Amino acid sequence: MNRNSRTLALVAAAAAVAITGFLVLRPSDDSPSSSSATTTTSASSSATTTSETPTTLPDATVIHLVGGQPVGGKQKISVKKGDTIRIKVTTDEAGEIHVHGFDLEQEATPSKPASFTFKANIEGRFEVESHASNAQIAEISVNP
Repeated sequence: MNRNSRTLALVAAAAAVAITGFLVLRPSDDSPSSSSATTTTSASSSATTTSETPTTLPDATVIHLVGGQPVGGKQKISVKKGDTIRIKVTTDEAGEIHVHGFDLEQEATPSKPASFTFKANIEGRFEVESHASNAQIAEISVNP
C-alpha cells in the first residue's frame, strides 16, 4: 500500500468515526423539551428558574410498529400513581397513536415518532392504540 492509499484510508476511517460519534451523541427527538403535542404538563418541564433539584425523567418505553403491529407484542407498562410516563412510538406507516384515559393523541410517521410524556394521575388500566391498524400496542397499569 503506497503512502497516498494509506492517507486516504486514514481520512476515510476518521470520517467514519466522526459520523458514528455524531449519530451516537446527538440529542434524541424524545427529550422533554421537544415540541411534542401532549395535553398535560409537568412541573419538571416548566421554564421557571428555581433552586430546586431537577427531576430525572424515566427512560421512554419505545414501541416499534411494523405493519401496524407492535414488534415483540403488546407492551406492558406498570407505574405508581404520580409517576411520569414516557412513551415513544416508531412506525413504518403513518397513523395516529392514542393513549386512552389520558386523552392524548399524536400522529406518528416513519420520519417522526410519536412521543408522550405525562403524569400518571389516574389509577387503573389504560390502553395505547394505533388508530391506523386499530391495534392495542400497550397497556398502562397505574397502581396506588
